[in-house]
Amino acid sequence: MARLSELRKEQWDEIMRKSICRATLELLNSRGLGELTMERVAKAADVSTGTLYNYVRDKDELLAHVIDTTFEPIREALEEIADGALSPPDKLRALMVAVFNGFEDNRALIAIMHKATASALEAQRRKASIRETLLNLVISIVDEGLGKGHFRQCDRVLAGRLILAVIDGYLLSALDGEDRVNVGEKEALACADLLFNGLCASDRADTRKGSDTVNTSGRGK
Repeated sequence: MARLSELRKEQWDEIMRKSICRATLELLNSRGLGELTMERVAKAADVSTGTLYNYVRDKDELLAHVIDTTFEPIREALEEIADGALSPPDKLRALMVAVFNGFEDNRALIAIMHKATASALEAQRRKASIRETLLNLVISIVDEGLGKGHFRQCDRVLAGRLILAVIDGYLLSALDGEDRVNVGEKEALACADLLFNGLCASDRADTRKGSDTVNTSGRGK
């Protein structure tokens, strides 16, 4: 009986956390972070403010909870891509498509994360953790591609950071521009094509060696 009560409490807590997350996202989308208050979230979630404080201690932890809940399925999807049976080039394409689609589905939340101030410490930590996870997945795919001969020998960490910089750059331009920049599968594959195949026409490719200060002899450490 005690175990049954415990299970019911876990189920109820899960329902409450999802309800709080949904209410917070609705308020963020409609009113923005500046007008997000614990009282408004409690009202939108149809719970008392005291009940809300049983789950999160302040607005920063509330935002962190929303980020965790929103990005956990995306992280799982990215890890599934990295561990899957696709070739390394196709893994990178699939990963970029998943990231771009995830951005478009959560544009408002990502804009808030991007503008998070120093007071939103937990949100900043989540942002850094998401970026580190993505970088490590990209590096692991590059490493696999190097080992299987899909990619020319290069510094895997440099390659990973370059790919992530391309992703970051495009997504930040979508946040910062006055006009709405499209973000989706089409744009992800176009970025991947330019990144993997280059800008030069194949018969005019620039084959000059890079600087001696860059490790081009093999994998990075």
